[in-house]
Amino acid sequence: MQEAKLPEPIATAVNALLSPYGLSVNALTNPQQDDKVKYYSPRAAGIYTSISRWTIFRAIKAGQLPAIKMNQAKTGKVLIARTDLDKWILSHRMKVA
Repeated sequence: MQEAKLPEPIATAVNALLSPYGLSVNALTNPQQDDKVKYYSPRAAGIYTSISRWTIFRAIKAGQLPAIKMNQAKTGKVLIARTDLDKWILSHRMKVA
């Protein structure tokens, strides 16, 4: 089955919207491209994990999920390493009957 490709102007517009979060149309449609992303914002981490960004923030505040704060301002940029995010997700794995 052949994949449907977005028209170039639409793909460009969507990429412009996704770029602040370290994402692209290719990363969302082709998971292998997502391996290049090393750090996520809390919002992008939420998209990557299908978890709300508020849950991500709570895990950071509780010390369960390591994060990097780029400056000391209240609204400073927060980044989460993908490896830490993957470890945190796997630590919540449970056996399903």
